[in-house]
Amino acid sequence: MKKIGKHIFWIIQLIASLILTYSVYKLLPMKYLILVILVLAVLLGLIIFMQLSNKTNKVVKIGSKVLAIILSILMIFVNVKVINKAQETIDKISNGNI
Repeated sequence: MKKIGKHIFWIIQLIASLILTYSVYKLLPMKYLILVILVLAVLLGLIIFMQLSNKTNKVVKIGSKVLAIILSILMIFVNVKVINKAQETIDKISNGNI
């Protein structure tokens, strides 16, 4: 359990990133989707490096955990609010209701 607690912040960010990527996959063209995946991967890699590196001090590790939580909350918010609204609009247009 102690090992999982050490990795829980970047695991949550990874799950939020995967869910956001799947949601955006249905809406964006491939060139923008690759950019989104690249940005999410760089952010995740940076967070993992800061949390697991032995050379970083305690302040950086705590800051990276806070950053991981903030990024995860933002990704979940974007997924729930913006992506779902865009998907509803596309469904309405494609069904001929509007």
